[in-house]
Amino acid sequence: MKKILSLFVVAAAFAGCSKSSNSAPANSADVMFVNGCAGTGSVYVTDGSTKVTGASNIAFAGTSGYQYITAGSPDITFYVSSLGGTDPLKSFNASFAANTHYSVFVGGIITNSSYVVTADDVSAPPSGNAKVRFINLSNDTLSENVAANTTSIATGITSLQASSFTDITAGTYIIKAGDPANIGSVVSTASLSFSAGKIYTVMLTGTLSGTGTSGLTLTAINNN
Repeated sequence: MKKILSLFVVAAAFAGCSKSSNSAPANSADVMFVNGCAGTGSVYVTDGSTKVTGASNIAFAGTSGYQYITAGSPDITFYVSSLGGTDPLKSFNASFAANTHYSVFVGGIITNSSYVVTADDVSAPPSGNAKVRFINLSNDTLSENVAANTTSIATGITSLQASSFTDITAGTYIIKAGDPANIGSVVSTASLSFSAGKIYTVMLTGTLSGTGTSGLTLTAINNN
């Protein structure tokens, strides 16, 4: 197996608007869009036929931050920015409840993309702690156990699944992800830092057969 390399602003009461204050528009959800699809460069997102303002140019392993999206069941589409909207990368119907936080991930690789929608617990961790979860955005058939040093943060996370959040003491950790069912079970290692009071998602992206940014890679993104 390969070793991994370390890894809302005009407020309005309609879909696709980004934050400009602490007051959410009526009947809105807080949605963060994440580009975890290897080979895309950058992507943008539409809510129906409307571009999501804060999600216009999301680099690989980057996020839009949380954006106000009208609650309901919108059609969400990711496009590769360099292709100019001629061919959707991934299009699907999502379901967002008002006053709830979500992350919407596009994963896989550019020629075989996938998606995951998670409801996000953004309550603050205990004093001195960070809150961390793991998501497997690789299409490989790996069942990942993940540890921060010797502390388990996820067990048996298969493709397109996410763990729940775990509280850990703030600091820098060696993150190891591996599939015990495979020889050479540690397939990803990264040194990542987590700050007190912050909430993170550690993403596994890419594929075993890929190279460079298309190879299996761990990255931490911020959920607050």
